[in-house]
Amino acid sequence: MACEVVPIATRTGGVPEVIEHGVSGFLADVGDVDTMARYAIDLLSDESALRAMGKRARAAAQLKFCSSKIIPLYEDFYRKVLERSAQLAQPSLALRG
Repeated sequence: MACEVVPIATRTGGVPEVIEHGVSGFLADVGDVDTMARYAIDLLSDESALRAMGKRARAAAQLKFCSSKIIPLYEDFYRKVLERSAQLAQPSLALRG
């Protein structure tokens, strides 16, 4: 997506959270190869639609996964985990003393 490649993927797991069907890519049911092939043929048959969706896919990837946004989220998560771990460890230290 970040390279303006339109994804055609299965509608499982966290994939639908990443790809907005018909906007930044296409989703199909697992095993529905015919539908996926139709999406690919339709896209490859219309250069302007392919480029437009590719640009939307890149914009979506940048919006959701840009390192300047994601890294602070990870740092915050790890900070909370460490704080919680320290809080949980404190009662056991008191019992040892």
